[in-house]
Amino acid sequence: MITRRRRIATLFAAVFSLSALAFGSATSPALAQDSVRVQFPSGATSTTINGTIIGNEYIDYVLGARAGQTMVVSLAVTGTNGNGSAFFNILPAGQDFPALYNGSTDSDRRAEVTLPETRDWAIRVYLMGNDADTGRTVGYSIDVYIAPGGGSQGAGSPGAGSGPLPEEDFFVVRTTGSPLNVRDAPRASAQKIGEHRNGTVLRNVGGCTMSNGQQWCQVQASSGGVIGWVSARFLGLPGPGDQGSASPGGGNMVRVAGVPANDVLNVRSGPGTGNRIVGALANGDRVRMLGCQNVGSARWCEIEMQSDMRERGWVNARYLAGGGTASAPTAPRPPATQLPEAPPSLPVFGQGFPNPGDPCRNVGESALTQAYLGDTVTLVACPPSTDAGLFAFTYNARELTRVQGWVLFAVPRR
Repeated sequence: MITRRRRIATLFAAVFSLSALAFGSATSPALAQDSVRVQFPSGATSTTINGTIIGNEYIDYVLGARAGQTMVVSLAVTGTNGNGSAFFNILPAGQDFPALYNGSTDSDRRAEVTLPETRDWAIRVYLMGNDADTGRTVGYSIDVYIAPGGGSQGAGSPGAGSGPLPEEDFFVVRTTGSPLNVRDAPRASAQKIGEHRNGTVLRNVGGCTMSNGQQWCQVQASSGGVIGWVSARFLGLPGPGDQGSASPGGGNMVRVAGVPANDVLNVRSGPGTGNRIVGALANGDRVRMLGCQNVGSARWCEIEMQSDMRERGWVNARYLAGGGTASAPTAPRPPATQLPEAPPSLPVFGQGFPNPGDPCRNVGESALTQAYLGDTVTLVACPPSTDAGLFAFTYNARELTRVQGWVLFAVPRR
């Protein structure tokens, strides 16, 4: 029987081989003002595009989508001899404007837009600043996810074909999947300044307005935090189970989950790993979530610990799960009766990632894997039924390889 250590070595020999193949067959540099048709694999909702661009060139990646679908796009720089100043816009194919998203005004190089009409859309990649002026070369990778049907958010939301949302004092976020983006103006191309999870109670602070045929409302979480504009199609009116969160000083009760074994979740004085550590939490600890904001490609949330002193601090939102209110806490999900069985070559362990009962599993690491990936990521394997694109977007993960249909990801640690 192959030992666990040998299974890991065998697995990562495959990873190294795949990486060598990927680098050996890298996409050739894009020609100036080039246009490339993008086709998703059969049955898939996501794909990854790899390319290279030089100086003042730009390239349009064109794909068709239906009105109401949600398109999520993120760009990562994979190599450069300059500053890596690559950005993208989302435009109607064959046009220079109007842009649904303008990457040069957004710091995280990630867009989530609801498409207003059925047609071809272009993801335009380009360079700016010194990289464009001096003819520098930038390699990039683009992840594209398009939700099936009418969009990944708010399938049952009021804005989806049932008229304007009534203006009340409070709303509730109604999404199915991705969080609801908060923007600095009432339009999808405006800069993203925060996000709210499904079930979050929001206070109507500035009313609602129509912009480009869509209703937008200026809101703030009932617990405070960033004030901005959200699409009303992902809002609903509070019901009996939502009222507890609408009181001043509220905030959703969540629990800590997904922290590696024998480790703790650091609580920091501000959003980001550059701030000092002011506390620590373990899996299962309950906290009150006060508000969230993006720092680079990560989301951080201000929390209130349930100790006698009610200390506050900031944690990486990836390690917060569950919801509800203090008066009706949400019980942790019980482990699944039977987790999917992984191939023998994947040394999986644990009761699910990021929460017990989830189908994805942690993968054993060795000196070899740490040398290849470093100590800043966790290895996670997901069964063939997993939407790899959505998982990558949700956890800012990188797909490494596939083993008998299972997808191996490198997930950044907190």
